[in-house]
Amino acid sequence: MERRISIREKGYYEEDYQMRMLRINSTEYLLRVMGRGIDDSSCYEYEVSGKVSMSAMFERGNMRGRDVELLMDSIREAIRETERHLLNIHCLLLQPEYIFYEEKKFYFCYFPPSKENIWEGIHRLTEYLVKHIDYEDPAGVEGVFFLHKKTMEENYSLEKISREYKTLLSGRLREQKEAMVAGTEEKETETVCWEKWEEEGEMEPILIREAKQFWEPVKNLLKRRKKKKWGDWEGFSREEIR
Repeated sequence: MERRISIREKGYYEEDYQMRMLRINSTEYLLRVMGRGIDDSSCYEYEVSGKVSMSAMFERGNMRGRDVELLMDSIREAIRETERHLLNIHCLLLQPEYIFYEEKKFYFCYFPPSKENIWEGIHRLTEYLVKHIDYEDPAGVEGVFFLHKKTMEENYSLEKISREYKTLLSGRLREQKEAMVAGTEEKETETVCWEKWEEEGEMEPILIREAKQFWEPVKNLLKRRKKKKWGDWEGFSREEIR
């Protein structure tokens, strides 16, 4: 069973070339739409089966930097697709409740009566991103604030700021990964060595805190001298474990 959402607009429905273009052409980023009149209103129904709205998807604020990257890519592709079919790009709705997601792609509603400027709509969308980005993702946070600032500029280029966002995000994620790797390599190992003391006949813990390059030779030395008591080892010197 198909799932649909509907948007109504006051005024009698009249089908124009836009609806005919959408009906006869297959679109990749625009939701399939049907228009009809209901009393004195125009009703547009969009097929959203298997998709989830962006507002529902990120209502808990778990949007990551890569999600924003995918969203910006989808907006750019939707604009290109709209222009390719000689449609009006300002009829794309960019409110989160009218943007839908499925299988690593965002889809958009084409609403002929829309009067919103798409460039202003993108800026308002970045305000939503600032509120819903996961603040445990530093790269994503920096990225959405970058987009918010850039879309405030007059006559901004979506292509340009999208490329700059990708570069910024990739660079920050690479820096985070390198920092994590460096931190792991420098972390000291903590090992508890149990040695049996023959006099007391019980196990005693010896806590050894050393870097890996020190501890490995110690373990080898223990294996070679395991039959002797700790205090009776002959020739034990610091040089043997360097």
